Amino acid sequence: MFKTFLNFNFRWFVLAKIISTFGVGVSTVGANWCLIDRTNCSHLLGIMVDLNVLAGFLASPIIVGFVIILIVSLIIISLLIFINRSKEILYNDTGDMRGDHIE
Repeated sequence: MFKTFLNFNFRWFVLAKIISTFGVGVSTVGANWCLIDRTNCSHLLGIMVDLNVLAGFLASPIIVGFVIILIVSLIIISLLIFINRSKEILYNDTGDMRGDHIE
């Protein structure tokens, strides 16, 4: 497990993830602060947060569905390419198995 942390690229990835997460948190707090500053109503802030969570719950299955379709499509395409290449390797121009015919 510690070998992963010794990888230079992984350390950059972790640093980028920390900065990205901090940025998302700051933008969320900033949007909430702006809403309270403009409206002086915490009730609207609650509604806004609820809508944000609800949108996340509704969007997640749709996005996961698209990702699953993409992954399955890539697997099927990879298998078709593998099968086609295997046929090219196993059979010669005459359709005989390689090594089965005597010249």
